Amino acid sequence: IQHERNAVRRHMIEAMAATHRDDSKAAVAALKAAYEAGYRDRWQVLYDPRLAPLQANPEMQAMQQRMAEEFAAAREQAARAGLD
Repeated sequence: IQHERNAVRRHMIEAMAATHRDDSKAAVAALKAAYEAGYRDRWQVLYDPRLAPLQANPEMQAMQQRMAEEFAAAREQAARAGLD
């Protein structure tokens, strides 16, 4: 688990640095890698001003949509289990 957290952290740092350099391609690639490593902080993806330059990127929007769908599915599963 610690290895996965470190991987997510490393990818997020790469994404922030790439965004700062105006390298949206590298930033989105790093965000995708973070997502594949388990990153699911939807709030940060949507509202972190450091990621704001990426909001119009279609790949970023697709990742946001995937996260929203996963979140909705998890809420539905929790509701079915009486955990809502």
